[in-house]
Amino acid sequence: MNYQKWTLFVDNFISSLMDTIIIDAYFAYRINSNLKTFDHYFKNINKNTIEYYLKKMQQHDPLFIGKSIPSEDDILVLSKQPIPLQYENFMQKNNIGDNIELYFKFNKIPVLGISLIRNKKNGCFTNEEFIFLKCYQNFTNKYLQEELINNKVKFPFQKYKITKKEEEIIRLICMGKNNEQISKILFISISTVKTHIQHIFQKIQVNNKHQLVSRLHGNS
Repeated sequence: MNYQKWTLFVDNFISSLMDTIIIDAYFAYRINSNLKTFDHYFKNINKNTIEYYLKKMQQHDPLFIGKSIPSEDDILVLSKQPIPLQYENFMQKNNIGDNIELYFKFNKIPVLGISLIRNKKNGCFTNEEFIFLKCYQNFTNKYLQEELINNKVKFPFQKYKITKKEEEIIRLICMGKNNEQISKILFISISTVKTHIQHIFQKIQVNNKHQLVSRLHGNS
């Protein structure tokens, strides 16, 4: 997914939510293999505020992907977390009442994030809103998974001299299959799967599946 498609996805996602939930601003980003954010995209937030956040405050943000990765829900609420004094002061200064962080994963690896922000006047997100967002995110993620899988087709496998068998394994990895599942699908031993994966890592110059998916997704 290129930057243009990514921003269009974010705009459409937010637009569909605003019929049901009050959102005063949003901050979206992509996530690389080192859990660093990039391709930042935002609305109703001052550019200087974003720059200050990225340089000074992101490390204090309780919802920052580099600090903790949600294991199941892929959705976190700021008001439910312990908030460091430095970040609380930042919230006060910038009229932040609450925010919900939505993480979108591919092969169980976080690749995209959207922060839904509310000002003090509109207050905290309610439990009902949290449940709605969780359901809506699950629904949206199905579309996003298809988009990300289709995007892999455009990866220049020939450039890296990837064989047909290795390409099959890569596609199964991108679908979230583990080594045992891959061996059953392709009717090869687990040791053979591992050997193929090591060759893939060497050719594409990555160290693990996390980095592989990020490289294929263009986040390296």
